[in-house]
Amino acid sequence: MKKKDDSEWSPEAANALRMLPPGSYKDYLRLFHSENPECQVSFKLFTRVWEESFSHLRIRQAGSQAMCTTCLKHKAIMKRLGSNQAALMAQSKLWGAHMKKQFSDRECYWNYRSLSRIGSDVDGQSTLTLIIDSMDHAKWSLPRTAVMAAKQFNNVVRPHMECCAVIAHGHLVAVAFAEHHIIKGADFTCELLVHVLHKLTQSGIDLRDFEVNIQSDNCTKETKNNSTLRLLAFLTSRRAIRRARMHYCMSGHSHEDIDQYFSLLGAFLSTQTELHNPQQFMDALKVYMGNESVRPNERMREVIKVEAVRDWKTWLMIGCRRNFLKGLGGPGAPHAFFFDRREDLTGWLVTFRGALNGLCGKQLSSCDKGR
Repeated sequence: MKKKDDSEWSPEAANALRMLPPGSYKDYLRLFHSENPECQVSFKLFTRVWEESFSHLRIRQAGSQAMCTTCLKHKAIMKRLGSNQAALMAQSKLWGAHMKKQFSDRECYWNYRSLSRIGSDVDGQSTLTLIIDSMDHAKWSLPRTAVMAAKQFNNVVRPHMECCAVIAHGHLVAVAFAEHHIIKGADFTCELLVHVLHKLTQSGIDLRDFEVNIQSDNCTKETKNNSTLRLLAFLTSRRAIRRARMHYCMSGHSHEDIDQYFSLLGAFLSTQTELHNPQQFMDALKVYMGNESVRPNERMREVIKVEAVRDWKTWLMIGCRRNFLKGLGGPGAPHAFFFDRREDLTGWLVTFRGALNGLCGKQLSSCDKGR
């Protein structure tokens, strides 16, 4: 079956498309059979129904980024099982359980994204959801010119800039870039997050009433590090925000709407053949950000050239000594962190103890309550 060309994406089409994790039609047919053993369909019928009724679902092509280890393991085993239907069904069920877990992570993000666009939940609690990610720096090499295609420049090593974007759903899109001598790490992320929160405060939003949810790649380079954890703990304890939450999808399943934004941005940059310095990159980005058909829910747009980054790591380490990440790593590592003030958890603790009493069939003693 002929696959549609993803290069024909437009802002309108990108909003309608839904991307599935990398794989093949045969992989998803096996997954369908494991979930519906009583309904066995042929490959031809499966692909025809997919094309007619679910054409908005596309299978993401495997790119240069690392793929999910668990998915690769199950697919490799299924490939070697041959015609052993019982073993294939068992592996398909295991892979399906893994896919359900990663989809549950996405549902959490989609829920908070909707609440951020609406402004508040059914209880009137205000929510702000941000997603932060970095773009492939290969598209940000300097200079960007048609002359560099000449054979004489094959061995020329061009400096590249780092690009990072933050989407505050329903409010703002910020694209920040820095030259190669600016270190891209936890301090850079903290600098960008604080700038975005400050910009939202200047626009009239009182963040003291907001729950701030941050979504990013499941890696230490972005937000899964001690500096970002301490920053959110500090903002929560100082009542700059009501509460905070960090959430990550499973490693290898972190593609989200910000990656679609990067795809459109990369397609735009490919049309700019003559960009010789950072200022010309900035001017081109401002033209792109002026297109209101891209991210129409976010009215505020900003392009930031980062000239320097403060030493957030040292400053936060002095004031937040007891907040740090240490322990589990790999697929079993936690990928959701909550930050609340202790006095705000009183009602929640009472509810939790009541539920625990009901499960245990007895009242907790004072000794049990102190554990």
